[in-house]
Amino acid sequence: MKKIALTIIICLIGLLAHAQQRLSYSYDAAGNRTSRTVIVGAQAVSGKEDQETTSQVYIDSLDGKELAIRPGSGNTSLAVSVKGIPSSQDGRIYFMDSAGKILSEKPMSGETTIVELDELSMGTYTMRIVLNRHSSIWKLVKL
Repeated sequence: MKKIALTIIICLIGLLAHAQQRLSYSYDAAGNRTSRTVIVGAQAVSGKEDQETTSQVYIDSLDGKELAIRPGSGNTSLAVSVKGIPSSQDGRIYFMDSAGKILSEKPMSGETTIVELDELSMGTYTMRIVLNRHSSIWKLVKL
């Protein structure tokens, strides 16, 4: 009986952990990562307003530097940070639709750039971050 209860608890914990994943990856047949998908949408509202919320941070490497993407408050913006980027380096952030058409383009200003998502309607977009001819491509789903 204890084994059955323990097995059920472990399965439930696994389901709960899987349900909170907001970043998913796709791989080709050789095992190479082909895409990343970040889901940006409304969060569940709690009755406790003083409850501290922790936001997800998505980390990648771009041109040998650490790239971090954080959803802003209310999921209406993204903070894109590149640690150790000199101001002389030229970086740009592009948002494209599913056909590859560039919807918006923003230059990176310093280590952290805030990108507003208000002008984008619900849908799937590609965010391309370019720094010194190196790029990091992210697929965003706005709910």
